Amino acid sequence: GIIQSILGSMKQHLHYSSVQTVGMQALRRILNILNRVPDANHDIVNTAPGIIQSILGSMKQHLHDSSVQERGMEALRSILNILNRVPDANHDIVNTAPGIIQSIL
Repeated sequence: GIIQSILGSMKQHLHYSSVQTVGMQALRRILNILNRVPDANHDIVNTAPGIIQSILGSMKQHLHDSSVQERGMEALRSILNILNRVPDANHDIVNTAPGIIQSIL
């Protein structure tokens, strides 16, 4: 959905801080809305493993670029903050974590 497309744009333009800033602002606004709506986080829960994997993949590709690493960490923190607010949302992450970690190493 919308969240995935914003994160996709942020991933495509990792080197443009303005895109990252606008993306983060948009995500925060969406999260504020989602926090008021029960079960609205369903979309992010389902897409989180793939999004996290793609962010970590970009970070792995650009290991020597500190700006990419910083933005990647910020994006990951945001996603984890969402997942922490959703009951049982971490179930998916727990299941996919070993595979994600293995793909990075």
